[in-house]
Amino acid sequence: MGLSEEVQQSLIEKIKAGELPHSDNPEKKGTGITSEIESSDGLKIQRTTFPDGSVIQSTIDLTNAKIKEENVVTPNDVSGGYASGGTGYTLMILMLI
Repeated sequence: MGLSEEVQQSLIEKIKAGELPHSDNPEKKGTGITSEIESSDGLKIQRTTFPDGSVIQSTIDLTNAKIKEENVVTPNDVSGGYASGGTGYTLMILMLI
């Protein structure tokens, strides 16, 4: 993940001392700096670096993603409100689409 030797050793010592790296510590949530890039091969990479040098990195492979059709609403298009559904219907209340 490209961590320097110094950061690696610091994190190893932290773990040996029984401490959690900031990336695994719920109390440190929100203290990292997040960056996002899209690689030339279509991968979307999100990396959060914490003050102690620990990181969280996630990669989304968009190479096989299908573009949704026009006039189609997906769960990612909806915010707020409440939704429920069953066979052949969906009820949406107080939602921003």
